[in-house]
Amino acid sequence: MNILIDARPLSIARPSGVTKVMMELLPHVLDQLSNHHVILGTTGWEKPDLTKFLAPHVEHRHKTAPNKLLSSFTASTLSSFDRFFRVARPDSLLLFNHGHIGIPRIPYVLLVHDLALLIEPSWFSLRSRAWRHAVHWETLTRNAQHLFAVSAWTKRSLIERLNISPEKITILPFGQPKMATG
Repeated sequence: MNILIDARPLSIARPSGVTKVMMELLPHVLDQLSNHHVILGTTGWEKPDLTKFLAPHVEHRHKTAPNKLLSSFTASTLSSFDRFFRVARPDSLLLFNHGHIGIPRIPYVLLVHDLALLIEPSWFSLRSRAWRHAVHWETLTRNAQHLFAVSAWTKRSLIERLNISPEKITILPFGQPKMATG
């Protein structure tokens, strides 16, 4: 099976929470997918260096195009992230966040980090609320083949607010944070 991973968060100069979570989880995910062909897909003017994630079953494919242009195609649903890499013939897509993905045409799995924009939209600027609409947040979440949640609270909120079946959601078993001593 060919599994495409949206690796664009790894190319962000100043890593956000999504990038940090992805950097932590990706080596474990790649180990779990060792019996599959994995494609790390990125876009933008410059190809990021992802050599530390490459393995015999993992390749990096990059689409050299302005991200703003690709984002406008996905926001308008004229295309989707998986379509940018159709030459690789992906069978499924793994998403570490709600980015400018469009509406994928192949089955996909999505990691859900934060539901604050859904729960308390008034806390956010008009720009943030417009972003949520542009990335088709609810459609992307509802149509996922499976969801991974970062906590039991996130899972419960997905069930209560979006009426998603509990069987469709897995809570990631993050370890306890390490405390500094001394």
